[in-house]
Amino acid sequence: MNRYLTAATTRAVGGLKRRSLTFVPLLAVLALATTLRFYRLDAQSLWYDEGNSAVQALRGLTAIAQHATADIHPPFYYYLLHYWVGVFGSSEAGLRSLSALLGVLLVLATYLLGRELFDRRVGLVAAILASVSPFQIYYSQEARMYVLLALLASLALLCLARYFRLSGVPSSGLAARKDFGSPCLCLVAYSVFTLLALYTQYVAFTVVVTGNLAFGAWFLWRAPRLSWKTLGQWMAVQIMIVAFYLPWLRLVWPQVQAWPAGEPFGLWFLLKDVLRVFSWGLTGDVYLTVAVLPFLALLLFGLLPPRGKAEPERPAFGIAGNCYPLLFNALYLLVPPLALYAASLSRPAYSPKFLLLAMPAYHLFLARGLTWVPEVRWRFLVTGKMLVSLALGAAILLVSAGSLQNYYFNRRYARDDYRGLSRYISGLEGIADVILLYPP
Repeated sequence: MNRYLTAATTRAVGGLKRRSLTFVPLLAVLALATTLRFYRLDAQSLWYDEGNSAVQALRGLTAIAQHATADIHPPFYYYLLHYWVGVFGSSEAGLRSLSALLGVLLVLATYLLGRELFDRRVGLVAAILASVSPFQIYYSQEARMYVLLALLASLALLCLARYFRLSGVPSSGLAARKDFGSPCLCLVAYSVFTLLALYTQYVAFTVVVTGNLAFGAWFLWRAPRLSWKTLGQWMAVQIMIVAFYLPWLRLVWPQVQAWPAGEPFGLWFLLKDVLRVFSWGLTGDVYLTVAVLPFLALLLFGLLPPRGKAEPERPAFGIAGNCYPLLFNALYLLVPPLALYAASLSRPAYSPKFLLLAMPAYHLFLARGLTWVPEVRWRFLVTGKMLVSLALGAAILLVSAGSLQNYYFNRRYARDDYRGLSRYISGLEGIADVILLYPP
């Protein structure tokens, strides 16, 4: 009896040590993410779109919904912002602090998704990359809904990944692993987060496409061990999502169709632009094209198959070789830009901010590339890969630091100066003057 108690105590202490080894660095990463997202939060003026957010937030809930039907954005973000400014005010910092907080939560969600799909090490490295990402920081300091969309998308796919894993493990295994939740609870949470994403921005339809493709691949791979009841549950969830979203979509569809189309673009341009903004954001020096090389190298390493039983740490998808997490993450990364491209063939509509929701998958592949170690007997190859990873990681941090320097301090990359415009108008206006606003 004492022997069993000693063994159980040893396992518990070992598990606690492993968790603490991750928990403390994770807190440090979240502290870094918080600092970078709240630093100089009100240094720039609100620009045109942020002004729309401010006006919507100061309306009542009914008025927000009514005006959202005439806009290109659904109302959920404005609802959150409405209550937020009631507490923190409608200054630049007050309006943007909601996005800053959501940006920190997105870093945490990236860690959780990396731990779910791969292991704690990949999740932690991905969180570090997300915490210093210039693209994420840019939209975490803007009073718009794009970082909220990215957070809801990541939470929806996190719940879906956990649903796949819990559905693929025998009940005895579940009890031993002490996982939180059940497959049905994860499926319900997935549907709720997906609906909230759809009510945040219309490009969230890519989350629905990604989820269905991921489920189809998982179901076909696991078909001999799954029942038709599983398929029925999934279809019921899809019907529920459509039922709760279709009334709003029918209401706003004419407005969405009437919205002015953008400039046509090709698939090659789209992929290059996504790689550019995901790598060094909107404020990186464009002449540093060579800076994309470390990101490409790590993407290639990140696509390599897992190393037998050593990876992933939580291999419970029930799929031979544990390659499904790689496929899941690849769908997460590639479906949004490809779906947006397909939707734009008849009516072009592209802006890099629409694809912010796919960025956690990008960081997960980079993190796998940084943490991947070749399974060989020659130690010099392992040491060489570690040195290469350190060099590539340092290059990424250097590129990010340069882009953030531009974002914080270089006026060439600043948002439109509506403060200056307001001062100019205030200094010249007369009693009978009229201001004519003509976007674009």
